[in-house]
Amino acid sequence: MQTMIATACILGLAASCASAGDGPRVRERSGEKQGPLLLGDDMAAALVNFVRGAEAGGAPQGLSLDEVAPPSEADWALPEPPPVQDHDAWVFVPPMPRGCRNAADGTGEASVEAGEHRGEFALDLRAGAGEYAWGVASPCMTFTPERDGVVRCRTAVVVRGTVEAAGELDQTGAYLGAWIAHCHPKDRGSYSERVGWSSEGMIGAVRFDGYVLMHEATFPVQAGVEHLFGAGLSAACAARDGKAGMKLWGRPAYLTVEMVGE
Repeated sequence: MQTMIATACILGLAASCASAGDGPRVRERSGEKQGPLLLGDDMAAALVNFVRGAEAGGAPQGLSLDEVAPPSEADWALPEPPPVQDHDAWVFVPPMPRGCRNAADGTGEASVEAGEHRGEFALDLRAGAGEYAWGVASPCMTFTPERDGVVRCRTAVVVRGTVEAAGELDQTGAYLGAWIAHCHPKDRGSYSERVGWSSEGMIGAVRFDGYVLMHEATFPVQAGVEHLFGAGLSAACAARDGKAGMKLWGRPAYLTVEMVGE
């Protein structure tokens, strides 16, 4: 199974961008609402900036994504969760207990579907000239710590499907990421997203065949307070000219949560 690779900056999503040799790019933010909502806000703002000034050219016709068939049950192989300490730790694996945020939006075509218990996702995102599309998909886990402190969350999401683009060089962009977000208490929302694959100005198609996106982040928690965390897949595409799209299926392999500090 292919593991996560280093990526270059895409779509202007960060003030300072890593080169391909610098390793995967991580962005984090806290605010006064749930972390998955903050993530969606930032994705939309970055995509709007990417296509700003481009003339809208209509629907993204001509991509071959409709021919991409969904994977079979036999195609999936999920990595095992990493070891955790014996106490103050929670390990969540499919079927996940509840849903977090499963949403798609943009000026292009965007849809996301979540399977039973949010154990699998299907995203279909397409953008013609001057358009963008984004999607996030995630289950939600809840726990109540016995003491104040800091938790380390680790997750892995397995992806299958295709990303495709056509047009002039440097006019399209797409990326896939793994994210972890603090959802409740919602006035202390935050998220951390790690880009696991990105491409700027690509032409043609890239196939993902059991691609593993991994991420970890830390968050403060309070004793006796119910905390909710979401962890899942983020994806986006945009085109100043030409067209870009992605048809993807993803499955979360695990989310581990463990106390690592006071």
